[in-house]
Amino acid sequence: MRQQDDFDDLETVPYPGYPWAVLFKVRPEFLDEQPGGSNERLPPALENLQGDLQEMFGEVIVQHRMKTVSPEKLRELQAYASVALRELHRRQAESVQWQSNSLLASLFAQTYEPAEAERAPDLLAYYFVETDGEDRAIAIQEFLQGRENFIEQTFVQAPPGPLPNSVEDLQHYLDASNAHIASFGGAYVGLNVRDAWAAAGGSGDRVRIGLVENRWNTQHRDLNATQMNDGYASCPRVAGVPATTINAEIRHALQTLGVLIAQHDAQDCTGIAHGTVVHLASSWRCDNSNVQDVADAIAALLDKGLGVGDILLLEQQYTWQGSHRPVETIPDALAAIQLATQLGVTVIEPAGNGSGPSNNRQGRNLKLYSPFSAPNPPDSGAVIVSASKAPLSAGSLERYPTANYGDRVNCFAWGENVTTLTTGDDVTFSYSETSAASAIIAGAAAVIQSVVAGMTGVPLSPAQLRTLMSDPAYGEDGRALGIGVMPDVGRIVTALGA
Repeated sequence: MRQQDDFDDLETVPYPGYPWAVLFKVRPEFLDEQPGGSNERLPPALENLQGDLQEMFGEVIVQHRMKTVSPEKLRELQAYASVALRELHRRQAESVQWQSNSLLASLFAQTYEPAEAERAPDLLAYYFVETDGEDRAIAIQEFLQGRENFIEQTFVQAPPGPLPNSVEDLQHYLDASNAHIASFGGAYVGLNVRDAWAAAGGSGDRVRIGLVENRWNTQHRDLNATQMNDGYASCPRVAGVPATTINAEIRHALQTLGVLIAQHDAQDCTGIAHGTVVHLASSWRCDNSNVQDVADAIAALLDKGLGVGDILLLEQQYTWQGSHRPVETIPDALAAIQLATQLGVTVIEPAGNGSGPSNNRQGRNLKLYSPFSAPNPPDSGAVIVSASKAPLSAGSLERYPTANYGDRVNCFAWGENVTTLTTGDDVTFSYSETSAASAIIAGAAAVIQSVVAGMTGVPLSPAQLRTLMSDPAYGEDGRALGIGVMPDVGRIVTALGA
């Protein structure tokens, strides 16, 4: 049975009563005072700051953002990030399989090491305080900005915004052309991934996918429990959260899992990378705060072994005053994404789902938002994904109305009519917007990366994979719309000689 979900608008405040947070980054010279062996103890300068905050604002507690991974392990990860890509490029140079393939040769020739200014900031530098309400959060931020002698950056983090609504189809986003589907008005243009499954590694079985959602329920007849690992210190919040929010978030995560790893069998759907293993982490962490922490979730996945050649899908966006933005808007999330890419993990990140009331949201140019508005914005290394309407034929491409866009966007995929799994062992026609598109691109990335690893014994770097997937020579070109390129996986796999 196929079902179309009835997605009513969620509450304007899906997490009523949950706190605001003010993040801040400590200058490097004060990190030398950080006590070893504990994420809880504060450097002396911050103990003094906490006293000043409490004198001004009452019971305010300064907390470290990194709660799951020990300082020692974080330092190990950050030290390895300085050499991981160099080691990958050395292995690529030693591989002989690429020498007879011009596409692989051109990709492997693209060696990349981040400039010093782009190296991942120290995640141990980020702290936060919880508070009630936007006005109070802004007042605390202004107070902290007055301590610029040892605070380098501040950021106000709002409570989680509502998940976007969803909308109908079959899995034609997997196809290249389906001219026989007369009832849908002609040929569809999609990923062209079905033929790639026959290649060695074509099911994605040579890579892993890390997935950050709010919460999940992995119970579905078309999911294989052995392909899902959720041991990453995740504690989705329940207290005070409306049932509509919880149910929508569970559906959202199950729809993502369906796009990625639904079984390749005779029932329900087939996941794009149905042979891979997905490692699940929630942006709600197991600590005493009620503030989402995407950076800590990323660090937990890296700590547990997500590494060179793997894919990390961040099904998150940051919501501020009605506008939905890429999650790297949050400074420590940006730092964690940079760390992941410098460790060889390709990060897939939604561009976000526009601004305005839920019944009239419109996509916005990312240049309107920090950090993309800066004269020389930092490159996180992530593949940023926008969304299109379901293209009915080549040349009929339209941006999905709520999808953000701009020069920083690398790729797009369908943002409507995405058929996938849903609750109750059922199938839905209605996964949509940049969440659906990012899941599709993550699946495509896993297949391509797995095929390359199967051919050469060594994967592409994140920069090489991003270059390939955003090359209009190997996909549907949406750059004129500000949405990047939708990769043609079959064409890429053929060009690789698989």
